[in-house]
Amino acid sequence: MDNTIDEKFKSKLMEIFQLEENAIVLDVSLSKLGVSSIYYIKMVVGMEDLFNIEFDDECLDYEKFETLSEILEYIKKKISEKK
Repeated sequence: MDNTIDEKFKSKLMEIFQLEENAIVLDVSLSKLGVSSIYYIKMVVGMEDLFNIEFDDECLDYEKFETLSEILEYIKKKISEKK
């Protein structure tokens, strides 16, 4: 199941940031990827819709996460809490 979450996550990132799949490196810092607060909110909204979850208020600050992999782990945690 995690594989499917990973694939959906990457696919949504490709859509939001208009990147090729090989350009998405999960362990690169968000600042190196050029993620601004606007793109972060677009990503949060997209992920909330895609996975039917809601980010906690304190996680709406894009400085809360260092990397995409941290965001992915957070999403997996939110999905597992729903079960």
